[in-house]
Amino acid sequence: MTVRKILTVLAMVLLLPTSPHADIAAAPEVTVIWRSVLGSQLFNLYAPASLGNYFCLAGWRGWGDYPSDKIFYGPGLYESIDFPHAHANDPTLVALADGSWRMYFTYADFSAGNEAENAEIWTARSTDQGSTWREIQPLIGRHNGYNNAGGWEPAALRTAGGVCLWWHGTVPLLGMYRACFADDGIMQVTPTEPLTVPFQLLGPDAAWLPDGRLLMVGSPYGREGFFYLAALESYDGLTWTPLTGTTDGLLLSTPGDEIIITPRVTVRPSGNIQILFISRPELLSLGQTTVHEWKIELPR
Repeated sequence: MTVRKILTVLAMVLLLPTSPHADIAAAPEVTVIWRSVLGSQLFNLYAPASLGNYFCLAGWRGWGDYPSDKIFYGPGLYESIDFPHAHANDPTLVALADGSWRMYFTYADFSAGNEAENAEIWTARSTDQGSTWREIQPLIGRHNGYNNAGGWEPAALRTAGGVCLWWHGTVPLLGMYRACFADDGIMQVTPTEPLTVPFQLLGPDAAWLPDGRLLMVGSPYGREGFFYLAALESYDGLTWTPLTGTTDGLLLSTPGDEIIITPRVTVRPSGNIQILFISRPELLSLGQTTVHEWKIELPR
């Protein structure tokens, strides 16, 4: 994520109306599962995505990667999906009905100007459980089927009919959207539609709750800084309300000494929530980046 994109995100947060004050849930037990520091292989990291024991995330391998974000995967995170004049970031993973895997990610071309206005959603397919990714192609373009907000930070989820994607739009239109696809994960079967939400989320991710509701977790627009994660629920994937048991949807917070961003959520059969997320001292950080795992009980 470049300085320009970071400044754009900060403007989005600061200019949007603030949500009502709410009590924040007490922080649950935190487990550090991965840490990178300046001088190590990877830094300035975002969006830790997992599928079973498989793990990938986006960032830079070193100054030679600047300003192009890459998606790192494989043993030791040595392999990458990258482009010479565009960011590859915000991966989300789903297992398809035929046993193959599909990755969806943000593709943002920075060769023509502000990448925050040119973000699209691309996809790749793996037939060897993530060892290699092929068939890399665009999926949601600058015109996303509803407006010209493109696609940024997708969240993918298997459904009875295939795969659904949720994402937020680029500046200046913003908004949150959904489109659904067939079992192959690329043939669109429902139109792109806007979501009805009480507030928008940055870096959203989605999961099924045991009772059939949908859960979405992300960074809430309008909160000062990136010290909070919020949660929404839905019965149809289009109309979302604050998660039952929370106050105004606010789920997690930090003391304020580090930001928390790009969560990836898994709901266990027990109903407990597992969240992987990035923390670091500031939005653009060339120092320590930590991947945390938080496990919390589902609010009731």
